[in-house]
Amino acid sequence: MNVEPRYDDKEMANVSSVAPSLVGLSPQDAKTKASGYTVKVVGDGAKVVSQTPAAGQQMRSGGVIVVYTDSSSQKAVATVPNLCNMSISAANKAAVNAGFNIKVAGNSSQMTLCLISRALRRAPRQSRAL
Repeated sequence: MNVEPRYDDKEMANVSSVAPSLVGLSPQDAKTKASGYTVKVVGDGAKVVSQTPAAGQQMRSGGVIVVYTDSSSQKAVATVPNLCNMSISAANKAAVNAGFNIKVAGNSSQMTLCLISRALRRAPRQSRAL
């Protein structure tokens, strides 16, 4: 049908938001500043040295922000969940529970999610930004 969805301001607040800047904060302060998001802390440092998604990037409201507290933790490996044969809603929930954000655009289908999931599970860590 090629009809773009239209959202009012209240609906848009639930669909998309911008990641806050958490670098330089303590993990606890980062969680406080990012209330409304799930903040996953990786590392044992006292301050956030980097984050994913980066500050200012569009992300799903209530999504996951991973903060790294030492440079060695940035090389951590994450397992991408198998999203095959899941609805968009179920795939999003599985991805968030595993610490990933997914963005659905256009006419996505279960097959598309399955292909993306398979590709990410085979990809090097650097290309696993969801």
